[in-house]
Amino acid sequence: MRDMAEAEEDEGKRKKLETRISLLTPVVKAWCTDEAVSIASESLQIYGGAGYIEETGAAQYYRAARILPIYEGTNGIQAIDLVFRRILPDKGAVLMSLMDDLEIVNAKSAELAGGNVTTELKDALQDGLYMLEESMKFILELGHDADKEYSATPFLKQLAGAYGACLCLRAHAKARIDEQNAPAGGHVFESEIKRRTQYFLGIRAWDWKLTNGQVYYALIAGGMARKHDFPA
Repeated sequence: MRDMAEAEEDEGKRKKLETRISLLTPVVKAWCTDEAVSIASESLQIYGGAGYIEETGAAQYYRAARILPIYEGTNGIQAIDLVFRRILPDKGAVLMSLMDDLEIVNAKSAELAGGNVTTELKDALQDGLYMLEESMKFILELGHDADKEYSATPFLKQLAGAYGACLCLRAHAKARIDEQNAPAGGHVFESEIKRRTQYFLGIRAWDWKLTNGQVYYALIAGGMARKHDFPA
């Protein structure tokens, strides 16, 4: 996206790309580093007790990954930056523009790729984008209330999950199209579509982090309520 912005000659299109980069910067930093910790932790868990000791090397990967969410900002600050500096100033206009484009990508990907799996994924992501919009409305209604900090992290994860899932769906559609245009015996494309589909399905099954926006919406709304459960 950065390369596209630098190469774009149209001022309006370049400005749109630059504002989108600004919106997604804290999202990419926080979500990718959080997931690095989660993946490293899962790999250690697979080794069991052996993973906890140094002989396998899994523990070193986990320690190396664990610093990422800290020196990137930290990730809690990235989430606050997303809400207070990237979304509230323009009342969510850049985010709404991004979500509109993601809905178009979803519909086009499903149309081009076809198949029951693609349709199922598209519908799930459509629900996820709807819940993301509901979460954004909830945050905007509260204005610049500092209490919003309690809901910033789940909102960032909800946005990152929906955006990442849309990119995966687009990759899945691309693999389907490549397969359809492949010459006879193009088994490479078939294996690629299976790989991308399995990856996407694995993410969806992964505690619904990408598409179940209802969970994050509950965390966002609940975060605002929990703040008042404690004395000042």
